[in-house]
Amino acid sequence: MKKLSTLLISIIVIMLSGCSNEDFKGLFSDLDNKAYANIAEDGSYMMIDTNPDKIKGAMDHEALLEIEAIHKKLGFSESLEKKMTSTRALDGKQTDENDKYKVSWSYHPNKGLEVLYEIK
Repeated sequence: MKKLSTLLISIIVIMLSGCSNEDFKGLFSDLDNKAYANIAEDGSYMMIDTNPDKIKGAMDHEALLEIEAIHKKLGFSESLEKKMTSTRALDGKQTDENDKYKVSWSYHPNKGLEVLYEIK
């Protein structure tokens, strides 16, 4: 009986570790079907693209609102959004980080704002 309970506990731990809220799949499962979001299979990174169809001058405002919500959920300061929205194409790729996550972004008028979140 003890072996069976130990086995069951091991199975539960394995199942729960696959559904960890510490990766982007666990934290942002609601973004899986959004055109502007791409989450790695292993949950190690997430990409948000405000112009996924690459239409000149287009901007997905839902994606911008989602970026703001992501920053709050991941514990980034409010200044990060200001940095992102003031980035010019000439500035190239920019980065920021906190204790758990790293974020990098770039902006181009024809491509929009592209943001990459990574687990440290």
